[in-house]
Amino acid sequence: MVRKLVILVAVFAMTALAVLVLRQQRLLAAAEMTRAVERAQALERQTWRLRGHVMALSSPQRVALLVAGVEERLGRFEPITPEVIDTGRDDFAMVLDGVSESGGL
Repeated sequence: MVRKLVILVAVFAMTALAVLVLRQQRLLAAAEMTRAVERAQALERQTWRLRGHVMALSSPQRVALLVAGVEERLGRFEPITPEVIDTGRDDFAMVLDGVSESGGL
């Protein structure tokens, strides 16, 4: 009878330990999730701070001053028009023809 009682107490003790281990794992997971949220919030604050700095540095007046300084050295900038862009489609089409003839793609 004592033997059965010892086994019963041991089983209850192991069950209690298993429950404590599961509880500890849940607590650790919750703590890690909290740290992850805090890191994400800190990164979000840093991102907005940097966006503010970029906006301050790239105000329209500041960009106009920078462009004016570069234009003095390099000449006037012109907008890129479709006629100026060389797409190289003929070269690309020849490459595709060569690939399709060789059995590729």
